[in-house]
Amino acid sequence: MATEQDFEMQSICVGRYVIDIPTQLRRQKRPVDGGGDATFYFGHDENFTKIDAAALDAGGRESFESAILAREAQLREKENFSTNGPMFVAREQISSGVELISSYASVDLTEALRLEVHTLVQDDHIVLAQTAYSADKAPAIHSGLLAMLPSVRALAAEAPGFCVGGAVFDLGQDYEEAEISYAGSVDGVPVRLQFDINTFPRAADEPSLVERGEANLAGLGIRPSKLRAGPRTLAGDAGEEWLGAFSADGRRLHGFYAETNTRTPSRTTPNLLVSFYTGDEEAAASPEEMKDEAAVALWEEMLASLRKRPGS
Repeated sequence: MATEQDFEMQSICVGRYVIDIPTQLRRQKRPVDGGGDATFYFGHDENFTKIDAAALDAGGRESFESAILAREAQLREKENFSTNGPMFVAREQISSGVELISSYASVDLTEALRLEVHTLVQDDHIVLAQTAYSADKAPAIHSGLLAMLPSVRALAAEAPGFCVGGAVFDLGQDYEEAEISYAGSVDGVPVRLQFDINTFPRAADEPSLVERGEANLAGLGIRPSKLRAGPRTLAGDAGEEWLGAFSADGRRLHGFYAETNTRTPSRTTPNLLVSFYTGDEEAAASPEEMKDEAAVALWEEMLASLRKRPGS
C-alpha cells in the first residue's frame, strides 16, 4: 500500500534511537511541573528514587536567565495552602549557568521540597528535578543533583546515554521512562509522532499490541478501517504493528502503532511504542486530509530509518 513520496526528512535522536522524521515536525516540550520529558529511576525495590529530566527551549544564556526568572515568578504565584504563602522557597546561583530552585512539593504540606537544578548544556536549558520528602533529605539531594551535571552532555556521536532534544543523559540510572512527541503539519495536515519508552519488565500474559488495541476499540464502539496489522521489526527487535483509518466529520484520520514484543527489557532493548496520527478531530474547520497511501508511505519511511544509537 506504500507509495513513493517526496518527504523532506531530518534525523533526530530519541531515547537510545535515531530516526528520520519530516523536517516540519518539532519536539513538544513537556513542562517541569508535569514530570518533564524523561524520568530516571535508581534502585530495584520499593526504596527506589527517581529524577525527572526536561530539555527546555534552546536559546543560550540570555534565554536561560529569562527562563529562570519566569520559573521563580510562576512558583511565587502559586499558593501553598498550609502557609498561605507562595510555593517558591528559595533560589540559589551555584555558578554561572547553574541555578537551583526549591519549592514545596505539595500545595497542602511543607515537609517535602522539590529541588530543581537548571543548567545550560551548550545552548539547551536542562532541568534535573527530585523531591526531598523530608527536610533532612534535602542536602543530600542537592549535592546529588549537582554531582550529576557532568553526566548531562550535548548531543554528539560519541556521547552515550538517553537523548532528549539536544542533550544526552547518562546518569547511571537503573530504569528509564519517557514520552516524547513531535508534531507539525505535513502538506497542510496536522500530524503527531510519539515515542513511549521504558525499561520496566512486562507481565508474560500482557496482551499484544494488536489484541489490546482491537479490544479497546471494540469496547469504545469504534469501527476503524484496518489498513494493516501483523509482525513488524523495530530497529532489529521483534514487534508488531496496527494501522487504521478513522472518519470524523467527513475527514480521514489515521492512527498507526508499532510496539516491540520484549518481556525482559533493558536499556539497549527497551519497551518501545511508536504512535503516528494524522488529522485533528477537534479542528473547527476541515483541514486537508492525508490519503491512506501517503500516510502509510511516510510511516514506512520513518520506521525503516529507526536504528539504535551506537554506544548508547
